[in-house]
Amino acid sequence: MNAFLEFADKQTPPAVKARQRAAEKRRVTKTEKKALAEHDYLFRLWKKWRRERLEALLMGPHGAAAHKLEHVPPQLNQGDSRGAEDGRGYRH
Repeated sequence: MNAFLEFADKQTPPAVKARQRAAEKRRVTKTEKKALAEHDYLFRLWKKWRRERLEALLMGPHGAAAHKLEHVPPQLNQGDSRGAEDGRGYRH
């Protein structure tokens, strides 16, 4: 290794080295970016396909029944646990 680089490495405070290591860990590689882009593309395709299927279902002979199932009444929304003070609500 170069003597100047060794000297600079010795003079760099540990806190700065820690920040540099953290930045290197956060850095996304080219292959990771490509994988994320592919995942996003496939997710958009799936959402489009799902939306088309749902529209076809709602326009079909069972559209009225499917429309009723599409909209969940608020009292059945299990993701909302704010009303669970009395112990009867859904808990995560």
